[in-house]
Amino acid sequence: MIIVKTFEELDEKTKQEFENMLREFTPDDLVQLILVEAGYEEATMPFEQKELQRLLYRNYDRLPTLKKSHVYFKTNGTFPYSPYVERIYQRLIISHVLQCLPGYKLANGTREYCAENKAQPDPIEMEVIKELGVTFRKKMLGEPVDE
Repeated sequence: MIIVKTFEELDEKTKQEFENMLREFTPDDLVQLILVEAGYEEATMPFEQKELQRLLYRNYDRLPTLKKSHVYFKTNGTFPYSPYVERIYQRLIISHVLQCLPGYKLANGTREYCAENKAQPDPIEMEVIKELGVTFRKKMLGEPVDE
């Protein structure tokens, strides 16, 4: 038998655990912030998922959020691939946060939404996210990138 309760019916400990879970910075939040920092909220740009996958794979050790969430990459194909990152991309498209026009663009207000309603990374990881956003933007625009 499955028992379904509303949030109000939960005991205090379970409510607290649920609220803490919502405050945790996730790989979904990380990818969204990389795209914000890349400028996808301000402009429509090309988007290549394989480049995002490659970028995250190369910087895996610098992104503790990926490690603690057990995100893994398969490296036996033409580029490093994570099914988890694929699902993040699909969720962004389905939810219309990442809009597929001729080119790609984040929904207006994404930066503010992330700042007000999402958990935030630690300051060191945020610096890495900003750096990766700039790198991803350059890659997508065909500009030279230091690797």
